[in-house]
Amino acid sequence: MELLTRSEFERAAAFMKHEARSLERALFEYEFESGSFHAVLTELKIYQNEDGGFGNGLEPDLRCPESSALALRYCR
Repeated sequence: MELLTRSEFERAAAFMKHEARSLERALFEYEFESGSFHAVLTELKIYQNEDGGFGNGLEPDLRCPESSALALRYCR
């Protein structure tokens, strides 16, 4: 398996911090920068519907507001 160089990782981190949605930023910070799991849950809650399901563009390829089984893959 090939690993990123420090420079490549720093470029990827800069991209995530400036271009990614807040959910992906929170996930990146959690995984790589000792970020808060609570921050991830806070961002994820934005996509949760009253029925408990997830929609509202959680899956970028499926922008409908209704809860969707496709959006569940993020939550497992």
